[in-house]
Amino acid sequence: MTQRGYNPLMSEAHLDVVFEVAADESGGYCAQAQLGSHSLFTEAETLDELEAMIRDVLRLYAKESGNAVASYSLRFVPANPVAA
Repeated sequence: MTQRGYNPLMSEAHLDVVFEVAADESGGYCAQAQLGSHSLFTEAETLDELEAMIRDVLRLYAKESGNAVASYSLRFVPANPVAA
């Protein structure tokens, strides 16, 4: 079984990324992750499109930073969390 987001072409893969995903007001989805000083963000109309956009964001991050991503996961959060 292959891990989601795994790219066998990147030999230095070492980062595991967790994207927080929330439904946005327009009916689509947005995803955000923090990698050190980098904040990664993307949005899409469907979950399938969102996963494709996340893979694109991770490819750009790896290319610009030189840090490969080993895997990623999605954590679904409420769009408007309620303070306790």
